[in-house]
Amino acid sequence: MKTLFACAFCFYFTATFSQTDREKFVGRWVSSDTGYEMECNFKADGSGVVDGDVVKWSASGGKLTVELDGDKQVYNYTFNANGFRVSGGDLEMPLNFRKAGSNNASAQNNQNSNAGGKKVDQSLVGKWCYVNVTSNYSSSAEECITINSNGTYEYYSERSTSGSNGSTASQNSDTGTWWIEGNRVYYRSQSQGEGSYELVKQNHPKTGDPMIVLDGTAYVTYYKKSPW
Repeated sequence: MKTLFACAFCFYFTATFSQTDREKFVGRWVSSDTGYEMECNFKADGSGVVDGDVVKWSASGGKLTVELDGDKQVYNYTFNANGFRVSGGDLEMPLNFRKAGSNNASAQNNQNSNAGGKKVDQSLVGKWCYVNVTSNYSSSAEECITINSNGTYEYYSERSTSGSNGSTASQNSDTGTWWIEGNRVYYRSQSQGEGSYELVKQNHPKTGDPMIVLDGTAYVTYYKKSPW
């Protein structure tokens, strides 16, 4: 998946505020947040290569501008102990990047636990969606959960109905943290408080795409991922 967000990540790393930072960040960086390992090789001269695409970048005041084939996107970025985090622009979800080949203990701890030190399952990281449309198209529902590697999540849903009396539509969103205990996924929602779901990993019977089944409701991967 070759999108500007990938370029953004490499650019933001190169886009630092001192020559020392530039020298420190030049090299290869990877992110696994989309379900596969995305690689970026950025250079101190403002050029870079992301998944085979040649890009130009610039950074200032926490804003990263990335140009790919004449198309510019602006992203937000922050640095952390293991690398950097980029969001906004054309990204569906925030992405975390680390130095290619990094395997230090602190990075591993962050990858396997949330801010509260509770266990997270990195295989669940990604965007998962449930879509239901009635046979006569009188109603539809879509729910998507973006599960982040740092133990946070974003939830969004949209529902609509139509009939002789007109149409209605509603939207809902939420954020929070998540963790794993046994075969259950627990969450702490900003709007709903704490709760949990039984978690089952299955593959779609027709397409073979991986799914997460939460209390019987199946959410299919939004991005390309290998079957369970």
